[in-house]
Amino acid sequence: MTKASIVGVWRVKTPDAPFTYHMFTFHSDGTLMQSNPPAGNTSTSDTAGMGIWRTGKDDTVQARFEEYRLGFTDKTVTRGVVDFSLRLNGDTLSGSAMFTIYDAESGEQLRGPLTTVVTGSRVTFVGYTSASMNE
Repeated sequence: MTKASIVGVWRVKTPDAPFTYHMFTFHSDGTLMQSNPPAGNTSTSDTAGMGIWRTGKDDTVQARFEEYRLGFTDKTVTRGVVDFSLRLNGDTLSGSAMFTIYDAESGEQLRGPLTTVVTGSRVTFVGYTSASMNE
């Protein structure tokens, strides 16, 4: 039996984030991309998240993405860092995330870490699972 791989596209929910719904793409080279609506956060305009991932010894996926954030009212630029610990179960994932905000210039921690749970489901063709897509 082949181990489940996180490589692919995922619908991810983080209920304590400013906007609950996200799209993640985990690439086979250990990079990832995250996106959600720019208006999902009512206090900042956030770039797409870009980051890295790896599978640990216990098959837990460790991931991190970073984004720049621009305050709508004061034009303050900060850097958001989100660290994940995820477990796969076929075409679903679950785990936790920590979000920390840093000053974009000095790197000083401004807020956090804030924690939340993470759940997700893989984007698949209707009627197919990740295992059957390679047949």
